[in-house]
Amino acid sequence: MKREPHRPNAIGPPKRYSSIFLMAMYH
Repeated sequence: MKREPHRPNAIGPPKRYSSIFLMAMYH
């Protein structure tokens, strides 16, 4: 019953957007 892909940060944005997301918040 594993339909979704295996990713560690499922409760957060992707790492590619993590940098932009953090910069947008802390900028």
